[in-house]
Amino acid sequence: MKSSTSDQPGVARPTVLVVDDQVEVLAALQLMLNMRGYEVLAAAGGTEALRVVQEHPGKVEVVVTDYAMPEMNGLQLIERLRVVEPALQFVAISGNASPAEVASLVAAGVVEFLAKPFSVEALHQAIQRAVDLRRQGLLAVPTAASS
Repeated sequence: MKSSTSDQPGVARPTVLVVDDQVEVLAALQLMLNMRGYEVLAAAGGTEALRVVQEHPGKVEVVVTDYAMPEMNGLQLIERLRVVEPALQFVAISGNASPAEVASLVAAGVVEFLAKPFSVEALHQAIQRAVDLRRQGLLAVPTAASS
């Protein structure tokens, strides 16, 4: 079995911000990721997620965000967070994103899109890819900015 960044001694536990407007989903994701060794911060929406990232500059490595949320969808959140913390990596999740919405998330540079329901292992692997990219100083963003 391949060791992950969170399993290696002397390597800081990755900090993941989970964003979902459904309280039950948010709680389940927090529990799953805590059990996998991540330090987890949580936000119930885009405005709260922006505040959390601003209150913890440089701490959050990966944002796992739902796509379909009121007030600010996942794509809008990604675009706003990139301005605040350009090195952030993103994993997007959704139970009902259209193919066009998934394509827009990929174009925005998400490391991976996971359709709900997904396995804990699939989420862990997506986050590990994102953490590895972050720690290597690489971005999963397209070279041309979209307007």
